[in-house]
Formats: sequence, C-alpha cells, structure tokens
Amino acid sequence: MVVLQAKVIREHLNRGNKLVLELQLAEPSGLKGPERDKHEALARKFADEEKRMNADKKEIEPRAKAAEAARDLYQAKDPYFDYAEVLLQIAIVCSSVSILAGSRPMFWFSSTLAVLGSLLTINGFFLLLRVPFVHGH
Repeated sequence: MVVLQAKVIREHLNRGNKLVLELQLAEPSGLKGPERDKHEALARKFADEEKRMNADKKEIEPRAKAAEAARDLYQAKDPYFDYAEVLLQIAIVCSSVSILAGSRPMFWFSSTLAVLGSLLTINGFFLLLRVPFVHGH
C-alpha cells in the first residue's frame, strides 16, 4: 500500500510541476528561444512521468488491495490472541492458587479459563466465530 501511495504522490508532483511549466510557457512575456525549448522539454518529461506513474499505479493496485485485505484479516484475528493470552495467564495463576490452597473450585475455575483461552486461540487462527465483545476492538 505504501508503494501505491508513493506512486500517487509522485504522479501528483509531476502533474503539478507540468502545470507550473505550462503556465510559465503560456505567459505572453514568457520565455524565448533555447530557454523556452528547455521548459517545453521539461514539461513533456513531467507529462511522461505522470503517465508512467499512473500506469505503475494501476499495475500495483491489485496487489495493494490484496495486501490491504490480508491486513484487515490479521487485524480481525489479533484481539482473539490478546484475550486468549490474558485468560491463559490468569488460568495459570488460578491453577497455582488451587494447588497451594487445595481448592477444587479454584481448579475448575482455572480449567474453565484455560479452555476459554484455548478456544480463543483456535478462533484467532481460523476465525470460526466473530465474538462481539472481542471483535469490536
């Protein structure tokens, strides 16, 4: 996408430079002789570069759109991994507490958190479900 943006910027810069030169050439008391020829050649060069940037842009655009779609997909997957990481870390702490306290309810709570964290991780890879509170970020 950055390459496409650079091509668009260069296309606009070339167009702007061409327009400035054309304006200078159009002035009645403007340039004469070899100086005018230089400006005309430069204006043609900017026009050619503008056309080339436009053609390059059209060539790059499909790849940029595909990269943008991949980025959107990865952004949709990312929060699932973030929440899974938090749940799994809390599950580890709760599991340690259940061992030290010998508490069955704490063990089942940590197991539930571990299963939820694992499910969110799997969903992060495959995006099987879109969970509203997770996907909203």
